[in-house]
Amino acid sequence: MDVSWITSALEKTPYDLYQAFLRKEGSEDVLVVEIEKQGYINLDDCNQVARILLDLIPDSLDVLLEVGSAGAERSISSLKQFENALGKTVKIQTYDQVLEGTIQEVKDNIITLMHQKKTTQVSLLDIQKANLTIGF
Repeated sequence: MDVSWITSALEKTPYDLYQAFLRKEGSEDVLVVEIEKQGYINLDDCNQVARILLDLIPDSLDVLLEVGSAGAERSISSLKQFENALGKTVKIQTYDQVLEGTIQEVKDNIITLMHQKKTTQVSLLDIQKANLTIGF
């Protein structure tokens, strides 16, 4: 499914498209749009994005629209997703280690974490898998 129209619609907003997909709900098709931004997504954010997208849904798509957060423990992989996660706790798996810490900085493809009371830097290119975690 081409989602470029969603990305374009969100370009001048604080929101980024995490993913979009179609889901069948009974006889209806539902376009599910998951968004993120720096900080946290709330209900007002979802409503604002829904208002933006409702008038832009292509005529060729006969769908209901559902807008929600990408989720508190979502996987992250792009530089923009790491930037949106500044200050959040993340678990990163590289080729030779697993780190869990708070994202302090994202610059020049380097992710700086506060990990076990020390600063650790990880290249985006070395990350095999990463996801946000909920710390208690």
